[in-house]
Amino acid sequence: MKPVRRGHRGRCAGLLALLALLPLLAFADRPAVVLDPGPAGQALTGTVAVTADAPLDAVLGGSVSWTYPSGSLRTARGEPRWLRVQFRVTEPGRFLLLELPTTALRTVDFYGPFTTDGEALEAPVHSGLREPYATRPLGSERAVMPLGHLAPGDYRAYARVQADLTHTVTPIAWDLRDYQHERAHKRLFDGICYGVLLTLLVYNLALTAVFRDRSYGYYVFACAFALLTLATFNGHAAHYLWPESPWLIEHSYQVAPALWLAFSGLFARAFLAIPGRLPRVDAILKLAIAAAVVNALLGAAGYTSISHRSTELVALTGSLLMIGVSFRRWREGYAPALWYMLAICALFITIGLTVIVSWGLGNSAFLLGNALQMGILAEMVGLAMALSARIRVMQAEKLELTLRSRVLAEAAATDPLTGVANRSGLEAGAREILGRPGEHALMLLDLDRFKRINDSWGHAAGDAMLTTVAERLRQQLRASDLIARSGGDEFVVLLGASPAREQLEAMARRLGERLSEPVSWEGEELAISASIGVALWPQDGHSLEALMLAADRAMYHSKRRRGTYAFFDSLTGEVAGEAS
Repeated sequence: MKPVRRGHRGRCAGLLALLALLPLLAFADRPAVVLDPGPAGQALTGTVAVTADAPLDAVLGGSVSWTYPSGSLRTARGEPRWLRVQFRVTEPGRFLLLELPTTALRTVDFYGPFTTDGEALEAPVHSGLREPYATRPLGSERAVMPLGHLAPGDYRAYARVQADLTHTVTPIAWDLRDYQHERAHKRLFDGICYGVLLTLLVYNLALTAVFRDRSYGYYVFACAFALLTLATFNGHAAHYLWPESPWLIEHSYQVAPALWLAFSGLFARAFLAIPGRLPRVDAILKLAIAAAVVNALLGAAGYTSISHRSTELVALTGSLLMIGVSFRRWREGYAPALWYMLAICALFITIGLTVIVSWGLGNSAFLLGNALQMGILAEMVGLAMALSARIRVMQAEKLELTLRSRVLAEAAATDPLTGVANRSGLEAGAREILGRPGEHALMLLDLDRFKRINDSWGHAAGDAMLTTVAERLRQQLRASDLIARSGGDEFVVLLGASPAREQLEAMARRLGERLSEPVSWEGEELAISASIGVALWPQDGHSLEALMLAADRAMYHSKRRRGTYAFFDSLTGEVAGEAS
């Protein structure tokens, strides 16, 4: 019996020794990774143990089973997971930390680091989207666990992570100085993107005020929510906009991108004129816009997963639809649609890459952190270029409309036979000329024997005579003087800044002599002459009607006396009395 009892005592002693060594065995299940991060950090892929959610005592006491996934670690939707890192420090004096490369963890709890004998060197850290921003270690937008200055030796650290969506959480080890340097570069890149978007937003806000066009207003809202989306995904909205509001920190991840898509859809409807041209497409686009608004409401209500996946689906399908519509509008001749198409193509590609990584079909930290940001920036710049092209189109259309209106106005004010002004043109020109300071003069010319020529040689001969008279008047007068045909064989000359009386009389004689020269028509020399009446402004009248009446009386006086011209102010007392 004694040998048996001795064996029993030996087995009990061995079991007690094994229990005492459990903490050391926990370290010994896989060799500790040596933490020696370089300037770009040290990814710990394949060296991090994972287990399902369990009480803290069970996790720290070693009563849970751990696995070592070989690929990238990802969160499960809504399910907490524990991560354990067993590491070795060989170089003293370095301030080390572990970074989880995401800003969107609902909760994250850090424990450790622990020494081999179970001593905790740092207090636990509880942070995440549901906590104020001040709880985040080192003020970092991402989840960071400071390890501190550790002496050479073996250590372990734990993190309990929970997220509403799948996120990459493979830890990256950093030296504090390298991490701060890397974050400074990232913030510089983010700041440039924010600056470009803010500039575009303010610029198009000014254009909205100038043009009062819905397209610019929708663009401003789309740009604002795109900027908010980037600031949210980068963690800057939580850091600078609402650090004390966990509700806004958490729900802005769903609300901001959904509203960005909604206003982008409204912009597309207005910019591409979809309602009037493509009613079926417009119905689909309205459904997409409504879905985006519903996604925003779902996100605000806490249905994070449904809102997020639906927003991704709306973004991808809506982008494809708008690429097709913009291509069609471009083929129809709407040049700004090309810029719009290029912008949406860039966004579609980057959203697709982000979704691929987000769904676990790819593993690129760079794409996950920067693809959407570059896509949004390319989209907003492209849409700004599209709006600029639209302005050029509008300016060209306005110029064409102005020229057409001018041509129509000139045609309405021009005598079609002679090319000089008609009555409407005379009235419009008189308002402008008589409104100038100084003295002006009006000459009324009546062609003598015109009716006889018209009756004898036909209307073609009469038209040739009228055309010749108009051309001779243009040759004798200044470009600033107004020539008009006021009746069948009557012409009016309105002189702005009339010359002195002697020069005006010489002009009247010269016109009479020039108009008395025969007109050649079909080999015949048709005799012609003109009687001219002259009225002066303001002494003979203060309006066009008064000047016309005075010049008419002077012209008839000249016709009766068979003279070339007559001034109203030099008529005989009888005629002057009639005029008064």
